[in-house]
Amino acid sequence: MPIVNYNPSVTSDSQESRTEALFALLDDADENVAQAVEAKLIETGGSVAPQLRAVMQSNSSTAARRNAERALRGLQEQPLAALRRMIGEAAINGREPDLECAVTLLSKFGHPEIDSKAIHTALNQISLSVHEEFIRSRSADELGHILAINAVFFENLGFTGAKDDYYDPDCSYIHSVLNGKKGIPVALAIIYMLIAERSGAEVYGVSMPIHFLVYSPVLNIFLDIFNGGVFVSRDDCKEFIEKNGVEFKEHMLERADNLSVILRLMRNLAYSHSRYGDLWESETLMRFHAELLGK
Repeated sequence: MPIVNYNPSVTSDSQESRTEALFALLDDADENVAQAVEAKLIETGGSVAPQLRAVMQSNSSTAARRNAERALRGLQEQPLAALRRMIGEAAINGREPDLECAVTLLSKFGHPEIDSKAIHTALNQISLSVHEEFIRSRSADELGHILAINAVFFENLGFTGAKDDYYDPDCSYIHSVLNGKKGIPVALAIIYMLIAERSGAEVYGVSMPIHFLVYSPVLNIFLDIFNGGVFVSRDDCKEFIEKNGVEFKEHMLERADNLSVILRLMRNLAYSHSRYGDLWESETLMRFHAELLGK
């Protein structure tokens, strides 16, 4: 059974009709047809992901559920392939991978339907609010800058640590944290750092054992973004690590480069998905994590 070639110039109504036709063919027993439908659905893009999930969850046809799952997995693998290329190119050029791009691609792995531009726009809007807050404060120093970020991030927007549903994968995906204002330490810290970078404040991530902090080298203070941006001293960090049964070493408080931050977020996502029974997502992320480590 022939599948009509995709033409980007068709109207949205025609596109919708074509997508409906593809979904109607998901339960076709012919493997050649199934593969062609899968390829066309992947070509259509992430917008069809919610419909594919609906088929997987409720369609009575085993073939339709299987073919929908294959198409969804194909959509999820695309952003990981893009992330692999981006990290590889950064390494070849001797630079760090772009943190915002990386975490956006990870979000598209979990939710292919998301709009990447919406993440960028949301970060810009928060940064603009920080700029306005900083001006109102009439403070010209780094402390005033950090306090302005905290005021917007925690007080005005209500970002907070996900203490009740810590292992929900959506508390690790950046787009979900931006929408729900609740996340795990590394996810919240990434958003905080991206906002700080836009607004001109110098901070970086610290990937401690068990916890993730942000550090301001100008002020020589650590910030616990998971707990409202409270200021933390080096001695506090050492005490926290040792109380959790880990021998403290100075390197634990060093700057985490972007790749390290990306890998930590990936590990957290893999573990969260495993806790929720999403074994394909968990295993795929861990294989990719091992690949990036060269293992």
